[in-house]
Amino acid sequence: MSYHNVVGDKPRDGVSAWFASRGDGVVSLASARLDDLPGLESQVIVPESHVALHRHPQTVAEVQRVLLAQASELEQGPIVHTALPALVPASTPTRIRLSDSPRRDATQPVAMPFAAPRLR
Repeated sequence: MSYHNVVGDKPRDGVSAWFASRGDGVVSLASARLDDLPGLESQVIVPESHVALHRHPQTVAEVQRVLLAQASELEQGPIVHTALPALVPASTPTRIRLSDSPRRDATQPVAMPFAAPRLR
C-alpha cells in the first residue's frame, strides 16, 4: 500500500516564533511527517494553517497530481480485486476497469436511494 502526505507548516511570526513549535497550529510538524513510513510515495509541506490547508493552491495541485496518476494507472489495465471472503471465495478475482464504470449525464439530477425526511 502506498501513501501520500500533505503537511501544514504555518508561518510563525512575532512572539509566536519563539515559543510555538513548527506545524499547522494544531498538529506539530514532527507528528504530521511520515518520513519513516514504508510505502510513502510523496510528502509535501505547505506553508499554511490547519484550517486553510485544504484550500491552499499547493495542496490542491498535489491532490490533483495524485488523483490523475492513480486514474492513469487504472486506465493502463485491469486491477485484480479479491472480494471479501464472506461474500465471495477469495479464489474468485473480480476485474475492475475505469472504463467499465457507467457514465452519467452530468446535467441530470442523481437519484437518491432513500426518501428525504419530511419536516412538520
